[in-house]
Amino acid sequence: MQTKIRYDADSMKTMTVFSSVTGVHAKDIMKTDKLVTFVVDPGTLGRVLGKNAVNIRRLEGLLNRKIKIVEFNPSVDKFVANLILPMRAKQIVHENNCVIITGPDTQTKAKLIGRESSNLKQIKETVNRYFQIEDIKVV
Repeated sequence: MQTKIRYDADSMKTMTVFSSVTGVHAKDIMKTDKLVTFVVDPGTLGRVLGKNAVNIRRLEGLLNRKIKIVEFNPSVDKFVANLILPMRAKQIVHENNCVIITGPDTQTKAKLIGRESSNLKQIKETVNRYFQIEDIKVV
């Protein structure tokens, strides 16, 4: 059973700006100091980006942060694949409440994990908002 996601006033305002710029309702939002990640429904990514990614550049200017758009997928392995884009994994397997990401090379594995596992923690936190996962491993 997933916990209910609650938003503060600032997140709600950001989601409203997102909707007015792109014409697409954001399913979810996650903020860090440097990045705002929006999760959108399947099939809406093209509308969100706009022609030549003009909507993303406009949002980055309005919000003063980098923007990442992730297309939701009800399959945990496909959602993780969307989440780690533009990096590609050789294989993503979901078994025994654990997601195992097989990286194609050591450089990609290092980027997936991040300094002090920061990227891996962020991936796990995002995935846990929608799926009950105990752990995510990069091999």
